[in-house]
Amino acid sequence: MDVSAITKIQPAPFAVFDRLATHRHRARFQVRDGGAWSPVTWGDFAAQIRGVARWLIEHELEAGDRVAIFGANSVAWAAAAFGVQTAGGVFVPIYPASMPEQIAYILDHAEIRFAFVGAELAAKLELARPRCQVIRLDDPAFAAASERDAAAPTQVDARLGALTIDQPGMMLYTSGTSGNPKGVPLTHRNVGSNGGSGSVTFKWS
Repeated sequence: MDVSAITKIQPAPFAVFDRLATHRHRARFQVRDGGAWSPVTWGDFAAQIRGVARWLIEHELEAGDRVAIFGANSVAWAAAAFGVQTAGGVFVPIYPASMPEQIAYILDHAEIRFAFVGAELAAKLELARPRCQVIRLDDPAFAAASERDAAAPTQVDARLGALTIDQPGMMLYTSGTSGNPKGVPLTHRNVGSNGGSGSVTFKWS
């Protein structure tokens, strides 16, 4: 059995896009909707990712620019993270429990251009007085951008094709117990190696 396709280290968004040929209509996530569960297919998820990437490209995000994500675990959070990477940016997760002064420090230190925020944390982010552009994770602008991408996908395709395994894809900040949080940049190779070793686990509620 040839397992090279699933052991190859590459930028994280390819873990979604490479599955579309066989999994496009299969459920990737189940999301609670009231008292029931609603499926999100691989195709739906990929479209959300590309919508975020298209929106960022249209707002002149350059390769290596940092984008913060401040929200609870959700499909939209994951789509935003992969969307930032697809557009060539570096996503910077901010822990939901962070205090406004910690948030403000990270936004300034990482030179964040855009901050994506979940509805439940929008007020908390506002207390940090962000100087970057803030947009909600559930903003309909991303869905509209996804439609534009579906009609003309070349912009996102070009950014995706330009990704290299050794460019930064994520920046993690430490807890800052001995001072201000420290930013740790990780390349796509770092992230892929960690995921392949089983040391990183993502859990969705």
